[in-house]
Amino acid sequence: MSGYRIVVFCAAVLLQGCLQKEKLGDLPEAENQVVTDSGRHFVSSGTGLMEVISTGEQWQLKTVHAACDEYNGLVSSGQWLLAICADGALVQPRHQLIAGRLHEDGQTIQWQSVYDFNDMTLPNGMALGQDGRSLYVADYVLLGWGKLAKYHVSFDDERVWVSLDQLDFLDRDQGVYSPNGVRWSDGALYLTDFDWSSLTSRVLKITLDTEGEFVAFTTLYEKATILDDLLPTCGGVLVGDFLNGRLVFINSLGEVHRSEYQAYPGISSIRWGQTPLFDADTLVITERGIIKDTASAIGNQVSLVHVSEEAMDRVGAECP
Repeated sequence: MSGYRIVVFCAAVLLQGCLQKEKLGDLPEAENQVVTDSGRHFVSSGTGLMEVISTGEQWQLKTVHAACDEYNGLVSSGQWLLAICADGALVQPRHQLIAGRLHEDGQTIQWQSVYDFNDMTLPNGMALGQDGRSLYVADYVLLGWGKLAKYHVSFDDERVWVSLDQLDFLDRDQGVYSPNGVRWSDGALYLTDFDWSSLTSRVLKITLDTEGEFVAFTTLYEKATILDDLLPTCGGVLVGDFLNGRLVFINSLGEVHRSEYQAYPGISSIRWGQTPLFDADTLVITERGIIKDTASAIGNQVSLVHVSEEAMDRVGAECP
């Protein structure tokens, strides 16, 4: 696309190979993203909920909801898009789940408030289970104990219905301290988790039984930093190291590969772009930058990263 800079990161001992970074557009406090079943791409931020549009000449970020002061986790199911939004109160801000019905003919998305997260400090990462009816929401508490809550969600043509299943589905009783990123992949639940007592973050793979109850977890990666969202892919896990601005890949052998320091300031989420909106082998990355800074050139943008086959081979990615 014309009009945007392209930066190439080459590192022989980090995330090896050349990663071509292209700026898609400015977005203050870019936070999370989701790709719908039909290939539409939405991004949450501190200024609005946006849809990525391509005119063929350049990218655009079209506002689809702006009544909230900030937006966090996103999921989609069929014709529905779900988002966590909050007001700007300094004390006990209201966090709610909103749902928008998508129209493929370009009609305005119709929104409704479907749930208030009254028992959470900061509902952040969010994922639908493989059954399509279990909604997992991470309560991220940086200086304290958070949890992963489980809700039941159902959809009809006119409305989304949400009810609490288990508020403390995973918490410190199971060794999960403050989850942030949440993803389901191939029947497994993956989390990033922060332990404030040791100031370390981990990538966890959670084992559940046939009833969906916790059995155990495996630690795939651990480091003294703050990890944000993650993406199980290519036989391993991509994760955003928010504090160090790094893209990290843990392959199936447990080998760790990292991009350069602050290559992606405040990296907050990672997704594969879907054709025809994006070229194949393109990662879409949100860079939040500095928390509550909406004006500087540190982060505050959405980036595209073009990943070469050479780079994937060198880090042991097992992509189909």
